[in-house]
Amino acid sequence: MFTTFRAKSAIVLIALLIPALLSASSAEAQELVISGNGSSSDSQIQTTITSTTTIQQSNQADIQNDVQLDANTGENSTSDNTNADTQIQTGDINTQVSTENSTNISTVSLDCCPEPESTIAITGNGTDSQNSVDFNQNSDTQINIYQNAYIQNNVTGSANTGGNQANDNTGGDISITTGNIYANLEVENKNINSVNVSAPQANGNVNIKQVCCFAIKIAGNGSYSNNLASISLNNNVNISIDNRAEVINSAIWDLITGGNQASGNTGGNVYIATGDINFTAEIINGPINTSLVTIDCCDSVDDPGDPAEPDDPDDPTGGPAQSSPPPSANQPPSSSSTSPGPGSSPSNGQVLAAMAAGQILPATGVSWTIILTLVSLIMFMLGLYLRRHPGQDPGKVVTHV
Repeated sequence: MFTTFRAKSAIVLIALLIPALLSASSAEAQELVISGNGSSSDSQIQTTITSTTTIQQSNQADIQNDVQLDANTGENSTSDNTNADTQIQTGDINTQVSTENSTNISTVSLDCCPEPESTIAITGNGTDSQNSVDFNQNSDTQINIYQNAYIQNNVTGSANTGGNQANDNTGGDISITTGNIYANLEVENKNINSVNVSAPQANGNVNIKQVCCFAIKIAGNGSYSNNLASISLNNNVNISIDNRAEVINSAIWDLITGGNQASGNTGGNVYIATGDINFTAEIINGPINTSLVTIDCCDSVDDPGDPAEPDDPDDPTGGPAQSSPPPSANQPPSSSSTSPGPGSSPSNGQVLAAMAAGQILPATGVSWTIILTLVSLIMFMLGLYLRRHPGQDPGKVVTHV
């Protein structure tokens, strides 16, 4: 009764301390160990880790570009001249328009945290002991991204080297030469509503031996013991992306080198030469509404192998704790059920529920209790033997007066 009471007290203390330890050091290794408890003890560890990540991004963009160009070297006039050569020569026009729009770029990156090797072990407990470890880890990730873009590009251009007049001139040569027009239009709408989401999952690879960084061991327990290690790892990832884009491009150009006049001229040669028009337009839309989502598994660690046997504090050689003899034919065998998980274990006589920092909680079934019980039993049997065999007592001396 005394042993069972202490075990239950330790269980209550574990239930109170484990959530605080895990929440304070969630990135550290976890070590859940039940070892070295006495016979008929009842030891339990229950632990729950919950991680919730919520990311919401909302992007809205309204871009309107209005470009108006007016370049004019023409519409020159030379008229009503007498006995003189008349010449009109306009210069060149070079026009370049470049518009670039980039907006609504979202990046979400959830990196893998370093996960040291964690252990769960049930080893070296006494006969008829009830030992259980229940470990639950839940991870919930929600990523919501909403993007809306409206882009309107309006480009209006006018270039004129023509519209020149040389009329009603007398007694001379007439010459009109216009310049060249060079116009270049570039409109680029790129990286509109671009999303890059990386959400690696730590518990992506699951098998019977290893769940991410967990290893489990149940070994070296006494006969008729009932041992249970249960691990539940759940990962929920919800990603919602809504992209909307409306792009309007409008380009209007008016390029003139002509419309020149030379009329009513007398007594001379008339010459009109217009320049060239070189116009280049390039409108690029894209990439628009590009979403890249990567849900990958973190690199799995190598199989750590079986956890080491716990050392016996009463064994000066430091060897592993000895297990009880096998059950007899008229008694049921011990039951053992396992779920995936990892382990190394500390010394006997301890119920351990700690992080890598190594907090140690008191345990039941201290080995000195067993030793004192055996010594008392031997002394009782020796006294009973001497009581039933008085002939073995020392001789008595009787004196008569």
